[in-house]
Amino acid sequence: MRRSASLLGALLLTNAVLACSSDPIAPETPGAAGAAGDAGERDGAAGGSTTTAPPVACDAFAELTCQSLAECSPLALKTDFGSLEVCEGRLTQLCTEIRASGLVLDTAACVEQVARPGCEAFRGAALPSACRAPVGAAKLDAACSADADCGAGSHCERKGSCGECRAWLRLGATCVSTSSCEPGLVCTEGACSAPSQRGESCSAASCGLHSECRDGKCEPLGQDGDGCDVTHACDGAAGFACRHGNCEVKALLDPGAGCRADGAEICSGASSCPATKLQPEAVCEALPSFGEECDVACAEPFECVDGACALPQALGCRP
Repeated sequence: MRRSASLLGALLLTNAVLACSSDPIAPETPGAAGAAGDAGERDGAAGGSTTTAPPVACDAFAELTCQSLAECSPLALKTDFGSLEVCEGRLTQLCTEIRASGLVLDTAACVEQVARPGCEAFRGAALPSACRAPVGAAKLDAACSADADCGAGSHCERKGSCGECRAWLRLGATCVSTSSCEPGLVCTEGACSAPSQRGESCSAASCGLHSECRDGKCEPLGQDGDGCDVTHACDGAAGFACRHGNCEVKALLDPGAGCRADGAEICSGASSCPATKLQPEAVCEALPSFGEECDVACAEPFECVDGACALPQALGCRP
């Protein structure tokens, strides 16, 4: 799946403006100046990036991130948000609420990560941590349980239930595994690199999100109607699954539709199926959003904290 020229152009233009402007794009939210200042201080304290990129305006951050998600992982867009408009609205709200609270959302890092070719930043999760959680306060080598605990430019390298904050490895840095490389990069031949593109030579885990390494070259994953087996996978991020030897579109259910605990269908539009083994039939229920009451889960990117949907929280190490 190719990134659209218009999206890449917008990303490049945004980065150029950020790099060259003496009056960088700033959020029109209360406490924005303090948030930008905090970002610079936390970068230095955490030992992350040596330079701090200026923040991206909340609406621009939301638009660019959601467009990247739509092109890289349309299934995640449908299941977690339902539509591009809802995604942009929620991420704008997330960014605004974080900055109004005096916290920092590293929008510049997010935009850089999701713009990288190969869509690797979206592997394993709808959004990278930099796109959905405030910058944490834990310094390098401090205990952590998730990336959101750590400062800008760093992540939680987990060992069991707890881990330690480590600086993300940048492009060209020596690495042992992809998990240590900054989102959007892969560890290939001992160095953090951009994912191999279709038709290029590859190793087992060096291809982008929509490709796999076959016979030493990156080949596209199966689309609708393509044959599939253990050696030829379907493009799951694009919404396809292997059934009876062919790639088929994953069935998505709208909020309010009937669902089953053992069903192959997936609730979409930020809804979930509450069916259980004891009650195997239910309906897809819309997840609550920011400020609403919750039991367990909330609509992406918010989290259920003390019975209400709130900003993602730093958890700290809880062995």
